[in-house]
Amino acid sequence: MSTAKKVYYDLERQGYVQACPREGFRVLTGARPTINNTELADWRWQLQQPAPAAWGSPFIHPSLAYAPSLAQTYQRALRHPPSDHPPMAGFDPLRRQIARRYLEQGVAVDWRQLLITCGAMEGLQLALRVVSQAKPQAKIVVMTPAFPSVFDLLQQAQIPYCCLAVEQEDDLVPQLAALASTNALAGVVLMSQCRHPDGKALSDRCKTALVEFATQQQLPLIEDDTYRELIYDGQPRLPLLALDRQGIVLHTASFSKTFASGHRVGWLATGRFHHAICALKHSSTLGSPLPSQHALATFLAEDQAEPHLSRLRPLLQQRIQLMRDTALAVFPTGTQIETPAGGYFLWVKLPSELDPMAVLPLALRQGIHFAPGSLCQPHQAPHYLRLNASAYLPAQAAYLTQLGSLLQHSLNP
Repeated sequence: MSTAKKVYYDLERQGYVQACPREGFRVLTGARPTINNTELADWRWQLQQPAPAAWGSPFIHPSLAYAPSLAQTYQRALRHPPSDHPPMAGFDPLRRQIARRYLEQGVAVDWRQLLITCGAMEGLQLALRVVSQAKPQAKIVVMTPAFPSVFDLLQQAQIPYCCLAVEQEDDLVPQLAALASTNALAGVVLMSQCRHPDGKALSDRCKTALVEFATQQQLPLIEDDTYRELIYDGQPRLPLLALDRQGIVLHTASFSKTFASGHRVGWLATGRFHHAICALKHSSTLGSPLPSQHALATFLAEDQAEPHLSRLRPLLQQRIQLMRDTALAVFPTGTQIETPAGGYFLWVKLPSELDPMAVLPLALRQGIHFAPGSLCQPHQAPHYLRLNASAYLPAQAAYLTQLGSLLQHSLNP
């Protein structure tokens, strides 16, 4: 009973219900959550909550990632589970299918070097831990803007890091070399394709130069390849992993952003760190859930992935274009939004004097949320924000107009 009471008290505090003497609680029509200063300290939690305009969420909209054929495959997997428990490294048939898919895209990967993880997050965590243990006290370089949880992982593990924002890709290797000349570096974490949050990609020439430099310096590259399958034209781009000949690239990805949202199945190509990473995996999660691995192995073996992705990519591109066009029409003059090559995020550059963090509490009260740019580029992007276009529909145009008004009022109170 105490748990139920706590729920009611929290709902009342947030403005969803009203306590009525001797009547219980009454739901308030059209209620919106109220945000006070204490709650703002935990505003990131708000970005993962449902809302009429939930554009701050990092997750693809569930309706788009849902693949009915995978659900059917999952049910079959539950009825006919493998007779033996999978090894810690993962379900062998799934590892082989992932390697086969890479080979079809022009990337040769030894399936035995693939470790199944609990989403790409665990892949990133394992990679960061192993390279930092190999070189204690050395810094991790984070190419920015970046996936926000990378910073969380580094801070929680107390791994020192520095950010590297590169305007022109020809400056990437020279800037990294300059950084290496004055700092002890343990590794570099980046997205070379369909970067979170701006959807940009490095050219093949730049990727080649980066891998050559990293090999010469024996500097591990941690490549997050989660969004590469969402490039709109459907043409596979070569990841850094394809250019690696000495196991210097630790490459992680997952199915969470494509057709298995919520299954939490990812993988990590372990390179020269295979045994050390397996030891870390064994001491952390021991293994990854078997039913999801079994279902995904069958899903890939039956060649069901590409038909789903062929439907998903144009849907994302349509929503990106629609939201971008509307935002440019209703946001303050001077707003810039580049068209990404893939994925489902818009990286919005606002006038430099505008701070989105000042607008976020007001937007939350209107049932709108977005991700401030400081999440992806700490201390470097105060006038940016990230919008999740996978959750945008034409019926939400009024909310986008309202957000534009809030931004304009913050600019000219």
